[in-house]
Amino acid sequence: MLTAAAAALGAACALLAVQPANAQSNPNDRIEDLQLLGPERFNGTMWSQSYPGLDYDRGCQDGFLAFAFNETGYFIYNQRMDGSWEVDPQGNLVLRTRDGERLRMIVNGDSMSPQRDASFAKRTDIYTRCPQL
Repeated sequence: MLTAAAAALGAACALLAVQPANAQSNPNDRIEDLQLLGPERFNGTMWSQSYPGLDYDRGCQDGFLAFAFNETGYFIYNQRMDGSWEVDPQGNLVLRTRDGERLRMIVNGDSMSPQRDASFAKRTDIYTRCPQL
């Protein structure tokens, strides 16, 4: 039994060693992946509401039902509500309005949604990153 396990382990090691040279990870790729979780991902971007569909394109153009984030940690929502933002260790956004309301936005790729209902966003809303102009 021990020899069968040793043979299986040896075969697995041999398969790992035969990876193509271009499959090796580049340290710079890892740095770029980590930056996607940090504030650089949100600096100067807009995220417009895509669900329920109330005119995603308009949001990307003029801020209708959209979040705009700037480099100083300031956000504007729907051209009315504003406050500060920061990225938590998991790569999600934590928003704090001027009124003191706090909301975590769960980020998944190029979309995000509120963790719970808030005065300005519902938990079922989905916001999608606008294309860079």
